Amino acid sequence: LGDGRVALVLDAAAVVASGLGLDGVAAGAPARDAAAPPARVLVVDDSITTRTLVQSVLEAAGFEVGVAPDGAAAWRLLQEQGAALVVSDVEMPGMDGFALCAAIRAAPRLRELPVVLVTGLESPEQRRRGLEVGADAYLGKSSFDQDALVATVGRLLAERADAPGTGAA
Repeated sequence: LGDGRVALVLDAAAVVASGLGLDGVAAGAPARDAAAPPARVLVVDDSITTRTLVQSVLEAAGFEVGVAPDGAAAWRLLQEQGAALVVSDVEMPGMDGFALCAAIRAAPRLRELPVVLVTGLESPEQRRRGLEVGADAYLGKSSFDQDALVATVGRLLAERADAPGTGAA
């Protein structure tokens, strides 16, 4: 710094990848052709801290990541840019994660889009509600595991790629 003090500068994605032992390739991330673009994942959370953490984890795993601060903004981004998968919090102002998931399932163009809910709402009733509105996975924040998130995203994208009518071989 200008006053002679040393400031530590970190590349968050590289630190996360190193901590996970990924060295540029995530365990559980879908294998893809080097020429193919990475899958686009939309991360939705009103907490900038959580949004940035999830974004860093997924980018370190090789995904392209877009972000939205709430369900309404995510809905607009899905209409404008699309995504291969959505990772969303539930508790957000305006359109919450349950409503976003229900809207995705009701939209003909998006109904097959995988949705992962990552939330602090962890009771059996809340988990059941998340699955009833169409979430493909429901992960609790209290036991958040970066490897489990990357593996879940990779599995859901691989399942979607293998589904009939998706153009996968």
